[in-house]
Amino acid sequence: MVRGECGHPTLEAAIASGKLRSLDDSSLPAGRFLALLARYRLGDGETECLVFGEAHQLIVVTDDAAARRAVENLLGAGKLTGSLGLLRRAVVAGLINHVDAMARYERMKATGGFLPDITVDFFVP
Repeated sequence: MVRGECGHPTLEAAIASGKLRSLDDSSLPAGRFLALLARYRLGDGETECLVFGEAHQLIVVTDDAAARRAVENLLGAGKLTGSLGLLRRAVVAGLINHVDAMARYERMKATGGFLPDITVDFFVP
């Protein structure tokens, strides 16, 4: 579901190159998905992320306030990050540099992203 919601050529290229891995939602228990959907009243994609996070002990990346509360409640704050945290992790992993991360942050802000004001130092490891 999430891949369908995001369906961006950059995402598809990262999956094709092996930089990202697509998770198989057929491995998720449908009953758990429905239970969390009813409990947290999130969208399908956000709920799918919750179920993946719970089932596979994964970190959930979201900037949606309601989804962030649900992740913290269900999985704990240590299993939550947002766009900025993901960009910082990409810098630390050597996938992009801090200048690239700042440019991506600025693009998100320019297109309406509700993100805090930061400087490039945020991304310097």
